[in-house]
Amino acid sequence: MAAPSDSDLLDFDYKDLSVTPATAKELLAKHGNTYRDQLVIARWLNRWRRDALETSKGQTDPKYLDGFGAALDATAAILRQGDLLHDGTIYLSETSR
Repeated sequence: MAAPSDSDLLDFDYKDLSVTPATAKELLAKHGNTYRDQLVIARWLNRWRRDALETSKGQTDPKYLDGFGAALDATAAILRQGDLLHDGTIYLSETSR
């Protein structure tokens, strides 16, 4: 299986994120494979969310599933925004403690 292209990795909904398509391309140019890895993880989290919610309907408390889905979405957003990259907001906050 071939690795996804940069265009594929950058093809996500930017609506609720603090990153734009242009800034995501800048992050990719600056951080290369580190950011690519985070984008792959974000895609996997979205797929895991979708699959888990589909297979768990009727078997798991809907409130739990909502919270689980929201946590995965939030984690994927953090990765896509570059917050854990060396100059990202979470990285800088955690390394300045």
